[in-house]
Amino acid sequence: MTGNLSFKIKSKRISAVLLSIALMLGYTAVPALAAEKIAIDPNNVTGGEGYKGSPYLNAADGNLDTFFDGLKGQYVQIDMGGTYDISSIKYRAGEDWATERMVGCYFEGSVNGIVWERIYTVTEEPEWGNGEIIELKKEVFETDNAIFRYIRLQAPPEQFCNVAEIELYGEHAEPVTEPVIEDQSFFDTFETAENWTDILGNWSVNKGYDGNSVYSQSMTDTGNSSTRNEMRAVIDNRTWSDAVYEFDVRYDGAALNNDMSNWFGVSFRKKDSYTSWRDESGYMLYWRIDGRMELGKGNASDMTVKSAAETGGPLSASAEETGDWRHVKIVNRGNNIKVFLDNGSTPLYDWTDNSNHADKGYFTLNASASAWSFDNIKIITDGNLSYSAVIPANTSATLYLPADGQSADIDGAAAAGVKYIGAVEHNGVKTAKFELVSGGYDFVVSDDKITVTLKDEYVSSDIVYGLYANGEKTEYIPASGDAVFKARLSINTEKPVSLIYAVYDKTTNELITVKINELENPQNIDTEIPVALPEERSDIILRIFLWDTETMKPILKSLKYTSAE
Repeated sequence: MTGNLSFKIKSKRISAVLLSIALMLGYTAVPALAAEKIAIDPNNVTGGEGYKGSPYLNAADGNLDTFFDGLKGQYVQIDMGGTYDISSIKYRAGEDWATERMVGCYFEGSVNGIVWERIYTVTEEPEWGNGEIIELKKEVFETDNAIFRYIRLQAPPEQFCNVAEIELYGEHAEPVTEPVIEDQSFFDTFETAENWTDILGNWSVNKGYDGNSVYSQSMTDTGNSSTRNEMRAVIDNRTWSDAVYEFDVRYDGAALNNDMSNWFGVSFRKKDSYTSWRDESGYMLYWRIDGRMELGKGNASDMTVKSAAETGGPLSASAEETGDWRHVKIVNRGNNIKVFLDNGSTPLYDWTDNSNHADKGYFTLNASASAWSFDNIKIITDGNLSYSAVIPANTSATLYLPADGQSADIDGAAAAGVKYIGAVEHNGVKTAKFELVSGGYDFVVSDDKITVTLKDEYVSSDIVYGLYANGEKTEYIPASGDAVFKARLSINTEKPVSLIYAVYDKTTNELITVKINELENPQNIDTEIPVALPEERSDIILRIFLWDTETMKPILKSLKYTSAE
C-alpha cells in the first residue's frame, strides 16, 4: 500500500497535507494555545449515591469545601454538552482522611455515554497537604484517544470514592468516526473479537471445551435490575437491509433466576447501534431458556410467540457445563421474516410486518442475566458471500470462510499474499482456511467455489518497513545518533504516494518537524529516508506513514515511535 510517482506537490497542496496530518494525529502545526477550562452545567452532572448527604453535584460545584463521598461502585458523570479534545483533568481529594479512597478509582470518557474508554486509574494515594489540586495531563492518559463528550469518575465495586472537585480542560473537537459499510457480506469464526464492540456485559473470545474459538457473554448480574437484561455487543461499522443471518448459539449453564427472564436475542436492522434492544427501529428475535421463542419489533410490545414444543424444548446445560449448539437462520426480505432452526427446511416463523418496516440497520447480540456462546456468524446479502480483508503492514492473519473448501481460485496478482491451507471443520461448519500477509483481498464464495482477487493498494509480503538505527531495526527513537526509515515493498496502485514523517512534542502536541517525501515507482518501492531528530529526544513522538497525496488520506496505519523508558 505504498507507492512512488514522480510529481510536484504545489504549496497549496503541502499546506492541505500538513493540515490533514495535524487533524489526523491530533497535533498542532503552531505552538499550542493553552486549553480552556470547560464550563460545567450542573444540570448535566449525574451520578450515584453519596455517603451521608454528600451528593455527586458537590464534585462539580466549584467549591473545594464540599465533596462527593461515593459509595461502593458509584460514580459522578459530567456531560460537557459537546465533544472536546481533553488536554487535562484536574481533581482534588475530598478530605485528608479520605485520600486513600481515591486509589483504584478511575476516570473514563465516552462519546455517546454508552461505550467508555479508560482514561486514567489512580494507583497512588494523592497527597492532600493543604488540599493540592492534582492535574492529569494527556501524556499520562491510558488511551490515545482524548475526544469525548462525557467524563466520569468511577469507584470500583468494593470501594468508596471521595472527591471534592473535578475540572476539565480542552478544546471543541469533532469525534473521530469510522465509515459505515452497507450491505456487505460478513463471516466471523471469532479467532478475535475485533469486529465487535461490547456495550454491556462480559464478552470475550475463548476456547470452548471442544477447542474451537467462540464469542461468549458470561455476566449474569450487573447489580442493577434495569440493566441486567441489556447485555449486548454490536458490529458497529456495518449495516444491512435485506439479508440472511445465520449463527450458532449455545446456552452456557449460568442464569441469574433460571426462569423466563433469562434469554439470548439478536437484533437486526437497528437504526442506532448503541441503543437498547427495545429500539422500535429494528427487529428482535429472542429465545428463553425455557424454550419459548419470540419475534417482533424491538420494543417487545407485540411479539409473536412460539412454544418450547415448537422450538425443540428448553435450553439446558449438559455435563460439560455447556448446552448443545443450536443453529438459527433468519431470512429477512423487505417486511417478511422467516426463521429456520437447526438447518430445517420448513420455517418456524413466516412473519410479515404490516407496519412501517425498518429500512436498514445494525446487527447486535443480546443476553439477559444468563451466559451464552456464539459462533460462525454469517450475514449474506446477494446470494453469494463476499468478503474483504485488509491486513496491516508487517502483520499476518488467518481467515476462515464458509465453504467446503476443496479448491480456491486465487488470482495471480494475489497469490503472493494468500496461502490456501485447505478444508477444515469449525464447530460443525465446513470452512476454507487461508493464511494472509499484509495486503488487501476480495473473496467471493459461490456454490462452495472461492475466488480471491487483489484489492487496490495491496502490499507485497516481502516487506521492509520500519525505523533503523546503527543498521538495526528499532522499536524506539534512538537516544542519540542518526536514524533512517527504510521502505522496501510493492503495491498495486497507480496513485501518487508520499512517505511522511512527523516529529512533535509529547507534552504540548506542538509540531517540531514534518517532511513529505514524494515517492517514485509505486509498484516497487526501495528507499531509505534520513529522519531529522532533535538533540533532546526524551519527550518527543515520531509518526511515519504512507499517504495518498491525491485524497490526502493515509494508506497504511501510521507507525508510532517514542523514546525508550
